[in-house]
Amino acid sequence: LFNEIRTNLSLDQLLTGLEDSEFVVPKEVNQILSLQEQKRSFEMATISPESVIDEVDLSDKKLQAYYDEHQSQYMNPETAKVQYIVFDEAQMTADLEINPSDAELQGYYENYKQNLLLDEQRQASHILIDTSARSDDEAKELAGSIYERIKNGEAFADLAKEFSDDKPSAVDGGSLPMAERGTFVEEFENALYSLNEGEVSQPVKTDFGYHIIKLDATESPEAVSFEDKKPELVEEFAKRQKDEAFRTKLDDIELVAFESSNLEQLAEQYELEVQTTDAFNQSNAPAPLNSKDVLDTVFGGTFFDEGRNSDLIELDGKVVIVHPVEYTPAAPKSFASVKEDVKKAATEEAAIELAAEKGRAIMAQMKLGKALSEEQTALLGEWAEHKETERRTTDVSAGVIQKLFAMAKPSDDKPEYASVQQQGNFVILKLDSVVSAATAEDGTLESVDEDTVATLGEQLKMSNAQSLTALLVDALKDGADIEYNIGLGQDSL
Repeated sequence: LFNEIRTNLSLDQLLTGLEDSEFVVPKEVNQILSLQEQKRSFEMATISPESVIDEVDLSDKKLQAYYDEHQSQYMNPETAKVQYIVFDEAQMTADLEINPSDAELQGYYENYKQNLLLDEQRQASHILIDTSARSDDEAKELAGSIYERIKNGEAFADLAKEFSDDKPSAVDGGSLPMAERGTFVEEFENALYSLNEGEVSQPVKTDFGYHIIKLDATESPEAVSFEDKKPELVEEFAKRQKDEAFRTKLDDIELVAFESSNLEQLAEQYELEVQTTDAFNQSNAPAPLNSKDVLDTVFGGTFFDEGRNSDLIELDGKVVIVHPVEYTPAAPKSFASVKEDVKKAATEEAAIELAAEKGRAIMAQMKLGKALSEEQTALLGEWAEHKETERRTTDVSAGVIQKLFAMAKPSDDKPEYASVQQQGNFVILKLDSVVSAATAEDGTLESVDEDTVATLGEQLKMSNAQSLTALLVDALKDGADIEYNIGLGQDSL
């Protein structure tokens, strides 16, 4: 925690310095706002695949080629046929009589109370004397003198504010957040959990320096009485007894399954039924075989090659053993069986391409100022007119807006043309005019308030500072000898 605090504080200081060194001139802000506030008037025509699909006529040869190219889309999945047997813990332990005495339950009650202690949270304050800025002996001596001053009655919080090298907590008198076990490094935590509320530890050495720790508060759930807890204890006792009994039976089941070439002996011994499935794949397996563990076993690669009973597969309160019967690998469906599906998909794809082809031809003629044929005019249909459209409009799709505001400004009263494809449609954009935001004599935009200008200015400063930070980090990396530790470990408090 402290290492993280120090690192974050240093980074904050660096970023703050970079941010403070950046500036943005008003002209730059106004230029960006002028582009953001720009409005564009345009017309839009759409050629849909449906409008040309009747013109698509694909030969069997082309359909066969489409099928060959997209064969992975027309596959029969691998299938399996198996036998299985289910061992249900609830059924196999239903006749087990369990009547625990209070003495037997008392141990469970003590465990319950011990677990409550583990759930305890503690809120502490500390004074850190860092050894990175001074020698170990100097840090130890300073921590010892501060501890003596606390013993002599000086306020812990005042001394933390004056001496602690953990500056973020020092401003709050050394106060740390309420924390559970495992939050702090071992030396700190051992000292913390040896204290009673209000007590102060002697200086404790960690990798970060010397800590003087004060326990401010504790929080832990309150234990209910034995009698009130007894129904839950009986339930817990019974569950454990049944689990142990079931586990004992599973040891025998596992041995028999391993030694047997089928499931019949197990079924006879435990008076259970061997069930046989129809062929199934990974998406339509019957319960309880539709669990990931069962499917991984059945379709995992060696199950059918080995031809033996599976290992015990544990599900929720049950155990399943599976035996292989028949396996069929994945294979392409015949062209004849999927010809209609292929024709539909290939025709739709060809219609999209044809719509785009016709659209590009129309757009080329319009750019040259040539008249369109009746067929082309009919294909375009009505042009949708959009006057003074803003970037933030939701009247048209984001793709259209992105393309529209990337188009060059019309010149000599000639419109600009561009196209965009969306959801299979070929959309032609005709940009008629661009309206810039009105500006005052001082260059500011009349339609933009001061708060918007100020906000954008701050955003630009932050963006510039982030870019500068990235460049600085890259430069530091280039000049540093870095070792990357891919292991995990607790290296901070």
